[in-house]
Amino acid sequence: MRLCLLLSLLLPFSFAAAADVPAPATPDLQVEATEDVVIIHFPGRPAQVGFPGIPSWRAEVRRDDAGNITALHVPADHPRTLGSRGFWPLTVLALRNSEGVEGMMSKGRENYVGFPVERFAVLEQTLERVVVEIAGPSKHNFVDHRRTYTFTPKGIAIEGEIVTKVALASVAFDPHWDLTQIADSHVQSIPVRTQEAHGFVPFPISGRDGVTPLPQGVDYPLEAELKLRRDEPTYIRTFWDKPFDSHEGKRLFGHNNKDYHSPTSGRTFYEKLLITAGGPVPRGKRETFKVRYEFETRW
Repeated sequence: MRLCLLLSLLLPFSFAAAADVPAPATPDLQVEATEDVVIIHFPGRPAQVGFPGIPSWRAEVRRDDAGNITALHVPADHPRTLGSRGFWPLTVLALRNSEGVEGMMSKGRENYVGFPVERFAVLEQTLERVVVEIAGPSKHNFVDHRRTYTFTPKGIAIEGEIVTKVALASVAFDPHWDLTQIADSHVQSIPVRTQEAHGFVPFPISGRDGVTPLPQGVDYPLEAELKLRRDEPTYIRTFWDKPFDSHEGKRLFGHNNKDYHSPTSGRTFYEKLLITAGGPVPRGKRETFKVRYEFETRW
């Protein structure tokens, strides 16, 4: 009886104290920029009661890699980028045309990667926000493409559009994550939900590279979570705010694990694919997409 009375007296004060904890201060972004490379670094903010933390991170955007985020390190001092194969950007557009036009790969395919992009500019730079714009045709003139990156301490927002110069059978935002850096709990299945929904739903790997239907009750705008293999619990919350226009309303998303055997090095790379796709897309058609990556540490 006395214990219950004591708890009833103390609990309101405990909750009040937690509610009065001020939000932690967020450090500034640090930027190194030239005409051809932009490096954004965030020093991190530790988690505390009532507030998730933000790990340190480092992103490198390169003109000579088609304006992709060529390297993403979380935390910033981790020796390996999160992209597969040690070099695969986590912002790649994959294109396949249906007009028989030769691309950089077989079956009329090319990736928007590995060439100097025409436009590469920092549009805005403050201590809390950096905006980078890239634009130009793909290497084999499949599309004209424009993309903006908005960097804030909590992560990266990517918004882009293509205008087709040939008819496309498919277009995909096709990041390949380094599977060896993904925590065991998120290898075979990842949590997904419609953004702002209450709970997550498990979404197992599909066994194929393409997109498949989302679990029942889950739709765009979509959130899919990755947990990294780190000493401190570290998560990447991926937000797929908008699929490609040609797949609007189709509830399709790609999640798969893949072993890639390099014919040049002979090495095998283990990859996790998260994909939003569109198509077919007629010649002269505009398609848009919007994706965000947010970084988080938890107790």
